[in-house]
Amino acid sequence: MGVIPPHFFCCQKRKNKVQMLYLKSAKEHVRTSKFIGVSWDKRRGAWWAKINVNGQRIDLGLHESEVGAAKKYNEAAKKFGRPTNVLE
Repeated sequence: MGVIPPHFFCCQKRKNKVQMLYLKSAKEHVRTSKFIGVSWDKRRGAWWAKINVNGQRIDLGLHESEVGAAKKYNEAAKKFGRPTNVLE
């Protein structure tokens, strides 16, 4: 067996830290809905509708169904001239 250079562990730690940061950021951006402006609120057990206008988030409330939240988003999107969801 050869001798492991001392800088190996430093580089390995840095590599692991970068990988962990990448995994964390990728996990944070997982979509929970197929609609724009709709996400699942795990804590409350409901669909949350929201829209961003001029850097400000406007809360459109919690809804029992994903489609209901998407409809609420569409109403606000039309008002602010934003793209709307295509509902099936």
